[in-house]
Amino acid sequence: MVAREEMNRAARESAHASYEQVLRSLARLIAVAFGAYALLLASRIIVDSAFVAWWWTIASVLAVLVAPAVLLFQSAQTRSVAALRRIAMSVPAMFLGVALLWPLAWNGTPLPGSLWLSFVPGLAAMSAALAWQSWFAVLYLLVATGAVQLLNQNRASTANFAFGLEMLYSFGFSLVFVAMVLEGLRTARMLDRTRTATLHQAEATAAAETRAAQRRIHDNVVHDWAIATLLAAVQLQDSERTRREARFTLAKMDAMPLVSSARPVTAEAVVESLRSAIAEVAPAIVVEAVMTAEHSELDADAVRAAVTGAAEAVRNSVRHSHTGVRCSVHAVVGACEFRVTVSDDGPGFDPSATPAGRFGIRGTIRQLEHIDGGTVAVESAPGEGTRVQLAWRRPVAAGGPDIRQFLGIRTRSAVLVAATYLVGIAALAVMSTHGALGIAAVIALLSYSAMAVWFVMAAHDPVSRWVGLGVALGPVGTAVAVWGSAALHSPEQLWPASATAAIYALLILRGRPAMAWCGQVGVVAVCTVWAANEGFDAVPLVVSRLADFAPMVGATAFARIVRPRLQHIVELREESVQLARRESVARAAVAERRQRRRAFDLIARPILTEIAHSDSLTDRARRASILLEARLRDELRGGILSTPVLAQAIHLARERGVEVLLYDDHGADDCPIDTRTELFAAVTTELAAAEAGQFIVRIGPPGRDLLATVVARTPEGTRRRSIARTASVARAATGSA
Repeated sequence: MVAREEMNRAARESAHASYEQVLRSLARLIAVAFGAYALLLASRIIVDSAFVAWWWTIASVLAVLVAPAVLLFQSAQTRSVAALRRIAMSVPAMFLGVALLWPLAWNGTPLPGSLWLSFVPGLAAMSAALAWQSWFAVLYLLVATGAVQLLNQNRASTANFAFGLEMLYSFGFSLVFVAMVLEGLRTARMLDRTRTATLHQAEATAAAETRAAQRRIHDNVVHDWAIATLLAAVQLQDSERTRREARFTLAKMDAMPLVSSARPVTAEAVVESLRSAIAEVAPAIVVEAVMTAEHSELDADAVRAAVTGAAEAVRNSVRHSHTGVRCSVHAVVGACEFRVTVSDDGPGFDPSATPAGRFGIRGTIRQLEHIDGGTVAVESAPGEGTRVQLAWRRPVAAGGPDIRQFLGIRTRSAVLVAATYLVGIAALAVMSTHGALGIAAVIALLSYSAMAVWFVMAAHDPVSRWVGLGVALGPVGTAVAVWGSAALHSPEQLWPASATAAIYALLILRGRPAMAWCGQVGVVAVCTVWAANEGFDAVPLVVSRLADFAPMVGATAFARIVRPRLQHIVELREESVQLARRESVARAAVAERRQRRRAFDLIARPILTEIAHSDSLTDRARRASILLEARLRDELRGGILSTPVLAQAIHLARERGVEVLLYDDHGADDCPIDTRTELFAAVTTELAAAEAGQFIVRIGPPGRDLLATVVARTPEGTRRRSIARTASVARAATGSA
């Protein structure tokens, strides 16, 4: 009931689609960017106002900067998605309208520098990306960039540059941010489309894993208690100990635990469970435990697997060692990890030579390895005792969402955008040096390119501080560019300050804003020192370079506005997935336990009940115990061979006195049903012909041409039949020895 209420709550919280949340966050981001540009371009707007009619300056500032900032932010907060998209569509229209009116307001005097309007076509295109299809938004950026760069051709000859080069730089620079908006919206739509499929996949995966884990719990009880009791009944015959073990086995089966997915276990509970389990097997052994933390939260399934494995290790020590062997159990339990060690000074064994049928080691002791964070080590050698260590450590949780995936930085289109931006930087360098690029500028371009690649390719978010040290390439490359080039004669030619802004904005998006701001400030500082050495006034230079910080302001706003929203979306999605998994785990565990218990009740409970309450076993009951022990062992190690199709033939063969051994190394798990059917028919035929001796069926490991082998050892000799995977089993090879 609680899980269902949590699921309903998560569903209500996720009713607002990822797309809507991201759309509103991006709208707020773009609104902040418009406001930032309004402040950073203030000095340029004042200068440019002397060359146009007063009405154009007022109208352009209101329509291009103020209105978009206010309307986008307000609509992102309160309006519907449809209203927000309509407002977003109006922003690019107002920008183009203002650009078309500029020639009418211009007084004909050449401009001293680039028109302030040429700094913001990317913002208008980002707004267009909120409402239009991707290709239309990119096309609009191309048109808007071309329009404002045509207006820039009205600069004074000393401040003018080739139209094509300016188009390349302006378009490449702006495309980076437009692409980020488009990719963010695309990813949000993808999250919405795949949400249902993801939940279904999570449920199916959890159910399959849970059924497998619940089968392992059942198999452990069968191996550790049911089979051991049946063997004791046959070997010890009438014994109070055997009757007690039978009653205990039935109680264990009735109280079989369910696979858990939620409630953590405390250190005290771990120690208590361990001591109880060891006491059931060997009451004389005292468990030594050390708790290293006041508070601990440990995985319930990992604890169960470790306790069961430790008990089986102790049982093996008692069973296979002579009198006088010392066995000890030591546990260390921490806040998020534990370690249980079982040691003895018994005869030992060679772990690499352990027979495949030894379920105790493979199925019980090593079951902890099936749980994330669990490890098992078995150390032994003949004559040197045995040491079994079972350990678990909580897996490291994944970090926050990788911003590269959200912004499509790993996609092919991202490579195209990055290449366009780098070409744009090269165009900026060429036009700033009037074609005299020089080796110094080439070195700077290479350093900037390396910096961009470094920031993009680095793993994890935020990137490591060592990766962040790549910020030094910016000031170093800038120093090489400005002091190593003879073509720079004016502050207007200081292209590196504009080239690095978008790269450092990327570093902000990757989670290292302080390093990025230090890097860009370093670049501007290098330019300022160069200008001062060349006799230029440093203050106007710094003021003129403020616009270069605008992309970084936008990236910082993105980190503060969109990134938390993205984190929230991912967390809600993960919460829904985990809730679905928990419900699926609960359902699958109950269903699997019910199914396994029903089968156990049908074939094993009558015999075990008779053992538990009878003073003496009849010959019939003893013979039934032998057959039942063999059948239960088949289920543990026989895999797909322990199927009802073969069960009757195997039972009849054992009734005739044939020893039947089944081993499945899972090579037939993914075989077509026809191949399995032919395999079962071949085994059934061989079983029907067996009258005495030993009969072994083994399915090989996956990936081998040989599917299975059937070996019949009789007083007359040994007959071997090999069944190929690729050929029909009807043509299986046979041989004798």
